[in-house]
Amino acid sequence: MFVDVKELRSGGLDKFQKQLAASSARSQGQILAGSGATSSGLPKMPQRAYVTGGSSGGLSNPPPVPDQTGFKESPGDLRTGSGRQQNVQTIDVGAIPRYLLLCVNTRNLTKLLHVDLSYIENDQLLFDGIRRRYWEASRHDSWHYGLLAPQWLADRMSATWRDWLGTVHLRVPRSAELIEFRLVPFHASICPDKVRLRLPPEDQVKVEKNYHYDPCPTEVEVLSIPKFSHLLKPGIHSYDFWLKTFPKKLRGKLTYQPAVIGWGLTIHEGWDWVVLFSNMLVLTILVGVADVLYAVFTHDSASAFGFGAYAMAVVPLFLTVKYWAWQEHESS
Repeated sequence: MFVDVKELRSGGLDKFQKQLAASSARSQGQILAGSGATSSGLPKMPQRAYVTGGSSGGLSNPPPVPDQTGFKESPGDLRTGSGRQQNVQTIDVGAIPRYLLLCVNTRNLTKLLHVDLSYIENDQLLFDGIRRRYWEASRHDSWHYGLLAPQWLADRMSATWRDWLGTVHLRVPRSAELIEFRLVPFHASICPDKVRLRLPPEDQVKVEKNYHYDPCPTEVEVLSIPKFSHLLKPGIHSYDFWLKTFPKKLRGKLTYQPAVIGWGLTIHEGWDWVVLFSNMLVLTILVGVADVLYAVFTHDSASAFGFGAYAMAVVPLFLTVKYWAWQEHESS
Protein backbone atom coordinates (compact mmCIF):
# COMPACT_ATOMS: atom_id res chain seq x y z
CA MET A 1 0.00 0.00 0.00
CA PHE A 2 1.43 3.39 -1.03
CA VAL A 3 0.38 6.83 0.17
CA ASP A 4 1.81 10.28 -0.48
CA VAL A 5 2.32 12.11 2.80
CA LYS A 6 3.81 15.40 3.91
CA GLU A 7 5.78 15.49 7.17
CA LEU A 8 4.77 18.62 9.07
CA ARG A 9 6.94 18.09 12.15
CA SER A 10 10.24 16.34 12.68
CA GLY A 11 9.70 12.73 13.69
CA GLY A 12 6.11 12.75 12.52
CA LEU A 13 6.71 10.13 9.84
CA ASP A 14 7.98 7.61 12.40
CA LYS A 15 4.91 8.21 14.57
CA PHE A 16 2.69 7.83 11.50
CA GLN A 17 4.18 4.42 10.73
CA LYS A 18 3.79 3.30 14.35
CA GLN A 19 0.18 4.47 14.37
CA LEU A 20 -0.57 2.46 11.23
CA ALA A 21 1.13 -0.64 12.66
CA ALA A 22 -0.70 -0.27 15.99
CA SER A 23 -4.05 0.03 14.22
CA SER A 24 -3.38 -3.15 12.25
CA ALA A 25 -2.23 -5.06 15.35
CA ARG A 26 -5.24 -3.92 17.35
CA SER A 27 -7.63 -5.05 14.61
CA GLN A 28 -6.00 -8.48 14.44
CA GLY A 29 -6.39 -8.86 18.18
CA GLN A 30 -10.06 -7.95 17.95
CA ILE A 31 -10.62 -10.59 15.29
CA LEU A 32 -8.90 -13.26 17.40
CA ALA A 33 -10.84 -12.23 20.50
CA GLY A 34 -14.13 -12.37 18.66
CA SER A 35 -13.48 -15.62 16.83
CA GLY A 36 -15.51 -17.54 19.39
CA ALA A 37 -18.60 -15.46 18.72
CA THR A 38 -18.63 -15.73 14.96
CA SER A 39 -17.16 -18.36 12.71
CA SER A 40 -16.09 -15.96 10.01
CA GLY A 41 -14.48 -13.33 12.24
CA LEU A 42 -15.94 -10.55 10.09
CA PRO A 43 -16.42 -7.13 11.68
CA LYS A 44 -20.00 -6.29 12.58
CA MET A 45 -21.97 -3.11 12.75
CA PRO A 46 -21.82 -1.69 16.30
CA GLN A 47 -24.85 -2.01 18.51
CA ARG A 48 -26.89 1.12 18.90
CA ALA A 49 -27.27 2.31 22.49
CA TYR A 50 -30.66 3.15 23.94
CA VAL A 51 -31.85 4.25 27.37
CA THR A 52 -33.13 1.20 29.23
CA GLY A 53 -35.02 0.55 32.42
CA GLY A 54 -37.77 2.55 34.11
CA SER A 55 -40.67 4.27 32.40
CA SER A 56 -39.83 7.90 32.97
CA GLY A 57 -40.21 8.52 29.21
CA GLY A 58 -38.44 11.08 27.12
CA LEU A 59 -35.10 10.70 28.87
CA SER A 60 -32.07 10.26 26.68
CA ASN A 61 -28.37 10.76 26.98
CA PRO A 62 -26.92 14.02 25.67
CA PRO A 63 -24.93 13.48 22.48
CA PRO A 64 -21.16 13.09 22.68
CA VAL A 65 -19.05 16.04 21.66
CA PRO A 66 -16.04 15.36 19.42
CA ASP A 67 -12.70 16.82 20.27
CA GLN A 68 -9.23 16.43 18.87
CA THR A 69 -8.74 13.01 20.46
CA GLY A 70 -12.02 11.44 19.47
CA PHE A 71 -15.56 11.52 20.83
CA LYS A 72 -16.25 12.34 24.44
CA GLU A 73 -18.93 10.08 25.82
CA SER A 74 -21.72 11.41 27.96
CA PRO A 75 -22.33 10.07 31.47
CA GLY A 76 -23.92 6.68 31.74
CA ASP A 77 -26.16 7.43 34.73
CA LEU A 78 -29.50 9.23 34.76
CA ARG A 79 -32.00 9.79 37.55
CA THR A 80 -35.63 9.00 37.00
CA GLY A 81 -38.56 11.06 38.24
CA SER A 82 -38.86 8.86 41.33
CA GLY A 83 -35.32 9.70 42.39
CA ARG A 84 -33.96 6.22 41.83
CA GLN A 85 -30.71 6.01 39.93
CA GLN A 86 -30.60 3.68 36.95
CA ASN A 87 -27.70 2.53 34.84
CA VAL A 88 -27.95 3.12 31.13
CA GLN A 89 -25.72 2.29 28.22
CA THR A 90 -23.45 5.07 27.06
CA ILE A 91 -24.56 6.48 23.75
CA ASP A 92 -22.19 5.80 20.86
CA VAL A 93 -20.69 8.10 18.25
CA GLY A 94 -23.68 7.53 15.99
CA ALA A 95 -25.63 10.09 18.03
CA ILE A 96 -23.89 12.83 16.04
CA PRO A 97 -24.36 12.49 12.27
CA ARG A 98 -21.04 12.45 10.46
CA TYR A 99 -20.49 12.29 6.72
CA LEU A 100 -17.57 11.73 4.41
CA LEU A 101 -17.78 14.28 1.59
CA LEU A 102 -17.04 12.27 -1.56
CA CYS A 103 -16.32 13.98 -4.90
CA VAL A 104 -16.95 11.71 -7.91
CA ASN A 105 -16.33 12.53 -11.57
CA THR A 106 -19.09 11.69 -14.03
CA ARG A 107 -19.15 12.15 -17.79
CA ASN A 108 -19.84 15.86 -17.61
CA LEU A 109 -19.83 17.03 -13.98
CA THR A 110 -18.24 16.34 -10.62
CA LYS A 111 -20.81 15.21 -8.07
CA LEU A 112 -20.72 15.70 -4.31
CA LEU A 113 -21.88 12.62 -2.43
CA HIS A 114 -22.38 12.17 1.31
CA VAL A 115 -21.34 8.82 2.80
CA ASP A 116 -23.09 8.35 6.15
CA LEU A 117 -20.53 7.19 8.74
CA SER A 118 -22.67 7.68 11.85
CA TYR A 119 -22.52 4.03 12.93
CA ILE A 120 -19.32 2.98 11.15
CA GLU A 121 -16.50 1.76 13.37
CA ASN A 122 -13.94 0.12 11.05
CA ASP A 123 -12.41 0.54 7.61
CA GLN A 124 -14.25 -2.38 6.01
CA LEU A 125 -17.63 -0.72 6.56
CA LEU A 126 -16.12 2.61 5.52
CA PHE A 127 -14.92 1.34 2.14
CA ASP A 128 -18.11 -0.68 1.63
CA GLY A 129 -20.06 2.56 1.98
CA ILE A 130 -17.72 4.45 -0.37
CA ARG A 131 -17.87 1.70 -2.99
CA ARG A 132 -21.67 1.50 -2.82
CA ARG A 133 -22.20 5.26 -3.14
CA TYR A 134 -19.64 5.51 -5.95
CA TRP A 135 -21.27 2.83 -8.10
CA GLU A 136 -24.75 4.18 -7.39
CA ALA A 137 -23.66 7.55 -8.78
CA SER A 138 -21.71 6.03 -11.68
CA ARG A 139 -24.20 3.42 -12.82
CA HIS A 140 -26.11 5.60 -15.30
CA ASP A 141 -23.76 8.57 -15.58
CA SER A 142 -20.35 7.13 -16.43
CA TRP A 143 -18.44 5.89 -19.45
CA HIS A 144 -19.84 2.41 -20.13
CA TYR A 145 -20.27 0.13 -23.14
CA GLY A 146 -23.94 0.89 -23.46
CA LEU A 147 -22.90 4.23 -24.99
CA LEU A 148 -21.21 2.44 -27.91
CA ALA A 149 -24.46 1.01 -29.23
CA PRO A 150 -26.22 3.21 -31.82
CA GLN A 151 -29.61 4.48 -30.77
CA TRP A 152 -31.48 2.33 -33.30
CA LEU A 153 -29.72 -0.77 -31.92
CA ALA A 154 -30.25 0.22 -28.28
CA ASP A 155 -33.99 0.65 -28.92
CA ARG A 156 -34.18 -2.94 -30.18
CA MET A 157 -32.22 -4.44 -27.27
CA SER A 158 -33.93 -6.12 -24.36
CA ALA A 159 -33.81 -4.42 -20.97
CA THR A 160 -31.51 -7.17 -19.69
CA TRP A 161 -28.93 -6.52 -22.40
CA ARG A 162 -29.08 -2.75 -21.89
CA ASP A 163 -28.60 -3.14 -18.13
CA TRP A 164 -25.67 -5.50 -18.67
CA LEU A 165 -23.94 -3.11 -21.10
CA GLY A 166 -24.48 -0.33 -18.57
CA THR A 167 -22.49 -2.27 -15.96
CA VAL A 168 -19.39 -2.70 -18.18
CA HIS A 169 -17.58 0.50 -17.25
CA LEU A 170 -14.77 1.94 -19.34
CA ARG A 171 -13.30 3.90 -16.44
CA VAL A 172 -12.69 2.65 -12.89
CA PRO A 173 -11.32 4.19 -9.66
CA ARG A 174 -7.54 4.41 -9.53
CA SER A 175 -6.41 6.90 -6.89
CA ALA A 176 -7.79 9.36 -4.35
CA GLU A 177 -6.84 12.64 -2.70
CA LEU A 178 -7.89 14.50 0.43
CA ILE A 179 -8.84 17.95 -0.78
CA GLU A 180 -10.25 21.31 0.15
CA PHE A 181 -12.97 22.35 -2.27
CA ARG A 182 -15.66 24.94 -2.79
CA LEU A 183 -19.20 24.52 -4.08
CA VAL A 184 -20.01 26.38 -7.28
CA PRO A 185 -23.23 26.50 -9.34
CA PHE A 186 -23.05 24.94 -12.79
CA HIS A 187 -26.29 25.39 -14.73
CA ALA A 188 -28.92 23.71 -12.51
CA SER A 189 -26.38 21.73 -10.44
CA ILE A 190 -24.10 22.50 -7.52
CA CYS A 191 -20.66 20.96 -8.08
CA PRO A 192 -17.49 20.74 -5.98
CA ASP A 193 -14.48 22.57 -7.39
CA LYS A 194 -11.10 21.44 -6.10
CA VAL A 195 -9.01 24.14 -4.45
CA ARG A 196 -5.97 22.30 -3.10
CA LEU A 197 -4.75 19.22 -1.24
CA ARG A 198 -5.45 19.89 2.40
CA LEU A 199 -7.08 18.64 5.60
CA PRO A 200 -9.49 20.85 7.57
CA PRO A 201 -7.63 23.46 9.65
CA GLU A 202 -7.37 22.92 13.38
CA ASP A 203 -10.01 25.51 14.28
CA GLN A 204 -12.62 23.63 12.21
CA VAL A 205 -12.04 20.60 14.44
CA LYS A 206 -11.42 22.07 17.89
CA VAL A 207 -13.29 25.38 17.84
CA GLU A 208 -16.06 25.25 15.25
CA LYS A 209 -16.41 21.45 15.61
CA ASN A 210 -17.63 21.17 12.03
CA TYR A 211 -15.19 18.39 11.12
CA HIS A 212 -13.39 15.60 12.85
CA TYR A 213 -10.27 13.55 12.15
CA ASP A 214 -7.67 11.98 14.38
CA PRO A 215 -4.99 12.98 15.24
CA CYS A 216 -5.52 16.72 15.08
CA PRO A 217 -3.22 18.53 14.75
CA THR A 218 -1.50 15.91 12.64
CA GLU A 219 2.25 15.62 12.30
CA VAL A 220 2.00 13.84 8.93
CA GLU A 221 -0.55 15.00 6.37
CA VAL A 222 -1.85 12.33 3.98
CA LEU A 223 -2.17 14.00 0.59
CA SER A 224 -2.75 11.24 -1.94
CA ILE A 225 -3.58 7.52 -2.06
CA PRO A 226 -2.24 6.21 -5.42
CA LYS A 227 -3.51 2.63 -4.98
CA PHE A 228 -6.98 3.55 -3.73
CA SER A 229 -8.55 0.90 -5.99
CA HIS A 230 -7.09 -1.81 -3.74
CA LEU A 231 -8.85 -0.37 -0.70
CA LEU A 232 -12.18 -0.43 -2.54
CA LYS A 233 -11.97 -4.16 -3.22
CA PRO A 234 -14.30 -6.25 -1.02
CA GLY A 235 -12.49 -7.85 1.88
CA ILE A 236 -11.71 -7.59 5.56
CA HIS A 237 -10.40 -4.20 6.71
CA SER A 238 -11.03 -4.53 10.44
CA TYR A 239 -8.66 -1.71 11.41
CA ASP A 240 -9.84 1.89 11.75
CA PHE A 241 -6.83 3.82 10.43
CA TRP A 242 -8.54 5.37 7.39
CA LEU A 243 -11.76 5.98 9.31
CA LYS A 244 -9.80 8.21 11.68
CA THR A 245 -7.66 9.79 8.95
CA PHE A 246 -10.45 10.88 6.58
CA PRO A 247 -12.11 14.19 7.58
CA LYS A 248 -15.78 13.79 8.52
CA LYS A 249 -18.42 16.52 8.30
CA LEU A 250 -20.33 16.64 11.59
CA ARG A 251 -23.99 17.28 12.43
CA GLY A 252 -25.26 17.64 8.88
CA LYS A 253 -24.57 17.55 5.17
CA LEU A 254 -22.69 20.28 3.36
CA THR A 255 -25.10 22.64 1.60
CA TYR A 256 -24.44 25.41 -0.88
CA GLN A 257 -23.84 28.90 0.47
CA PRO A 258 -21.77 31.74 -0.98
CA ALA A 259 -18.05 31.07 -0.41
CA VAL A 260 -18.72 27.78 1.38
CA ILE A 261 -15.65 25.56 1.77
CA GLY A 262 -15.61 21.81 2.35
CA TRP A 263 -13.03 19.11 2.97
CA GLY A 264 -13.34 15.56 1.77
CA LEU A 265 -12.14 12.82 -0.55
CA THR A 266 -12.00 12.96 -4.35
CA ILE A 267 -11.69 9.82 -6.49
CA HIS A 268 -9.67 9.88 -9.71
CA GLU A 269 -10.52 7.40 -12.45
CA GLY A 270 -8.52 5.71 -15.18
CA TRP A 271 -9.25 3.57 -18.21
CA ASP A 272 -10.02 -0.08 -17.54
CA TRP A 273 -7.41 -1.42 -19.95
CA VAL A 274 -8.39 -5.05 -19.36
CA VAL A 275 -11.93 -4.39 -20.58
CA LEU A 276 -10.77 -2.21 -23.48
CA PHE A 277 -8.17 -4.63 -24.82
CA SER A 278 -10.43 -7.63 -24.22
CA ASN A 279 -13.05 -6.08 -26.44
CA MET A 280 -10.46 -5.12 -29.06
CA LEU A 281 -9.40 -8.77 -29.06
CA VAL A 282 -13.00 -9.89 -29.55
CA LEU A 283 -13.44 -7.44 -32.44
CA THR A 284 -10.23 -8.68 -34.06
CA ILE A 285 -11.40 -12.29 -33.80
CA LEU A 286 -14.82 -11.43 -35.27
CA VAL A 287 -13.21 -9.61 -38.21
CA GLY A 288 -10.91 -12.59 -38.76
CA VAL A 289 -13.84 -15.02 -38.77
CA ALA A 290 -15.70 -12.78 -41.23
CA ASP A 291 -12.62 -12.71 -43.50
CA VAL A 292 -12.33 -16.48 -43.51
CA LEU A 293 -16.03 -16.95 -44.28
CA TYR A 294 -15.84 -14.37 -47.06
CA ALA A 295 -12.82 -16.12 -48.59
CA VAL A 296 -14.50 -19.54 -48.36
CA PHE A 297 -17.73 -18.48 -50.05
CA THR A 298 -16.22 -16.15 -52.68
CA HIS A 299 -12.99 -18.08 -53.32
CA ASP A 300 -11.21 -14.71 -53.32
CA SER A 301 -8.75 -14.65 -50.44
CA ALA A 302 -7.06 -11.42 -51.57
CA SER A 303 -10.29 -9.45 -51.43
CA ALA A 304 -11.19 -11.06 -48.10
CA PHE A 305 -8.00 -9.99 -46.38
CA GLY A 306 -8.26 -6.56 -47.99
CA PHE A 307 -11.72 -6.25 -46.49
CA GLY A 308 -10.34 -7.31 -43.10
CA ALA A 309 -7.57 -4.70 -43.20
CA TYR A 310 -10.11 -2.02 -44.07
CA ALA A 311 -12.41 -3.11 -41.22
CA MET A 312 -9.57 -3.00 -38.67
CA ALA A 313 -8.78 0.56 -39.77
CA VAL A 314 -12.41 1.69 -39.59
CA VAL A 315 -13.14 0.30 -36.09
CA PRO A 316 -10.52 2.42 -34.19
CA LEU A 317 -11.52 5.47 -36.22
CA PHE A 318 -15.18 4.89 -35.34
CA LEU A 319 -14.37 4.59 -31.63
CA THR A 320 -12.28 7.78 -31.73
CA VAL A 321 -15.03 9.77 -33.47
CA LYS A 322 -17.61 8.36 -31.06
CA TYR A 323 -15.54 9.33 -28.02
CA TRP A 324 -15.03 12.94 -29.12
CA ALA A 325 -18.70 13.18 -30.05
CA TRP A 326 -19.54 12.16 -26.47
CA GLN A 327 -17.14 14.76 -25.10
CA GLU A 328 -18.62 17.49 -27.27
CA HIS A 329 -22.16 16.52 -26.32
CA GLU A 330 -21.46 16.38 -22.59
CA SER A 331 -19.58 19.70 -22.51
CA SER A 332 -22.25 21.58 -24.46
